[in-house]
Amino acid sequence: MDGRKKIAITIGDPAGVGAEIILDWAKKNPQLLGGVAVIAHADFLASLPGGLEKVAVGAPNYRAQPGRPDAEGARV
Repeated sequence: MDGRKKIAITIGDPAGVGAEIILDWAKKNPQLLGGVAVIAHADFLASLPGGLEKVAVGAPNYRAQPGRPDAEGARV
């Protein structure tokens, strides 16, 4: 790393709006991706562009249903 600090962002509840907000931001700000790590379930991380550090949490096969929070998502 070049000495700059990195910010970590979590999507919050996988069924909530955090995922949409982060995905939209990442697509609109490619110049900033190197300074960000996103913490989320693997399915969501796979949808993000390259350049971001991706930290997977939760069960590897977990799939969120937007607008339908569940117990597994709460663990994520």
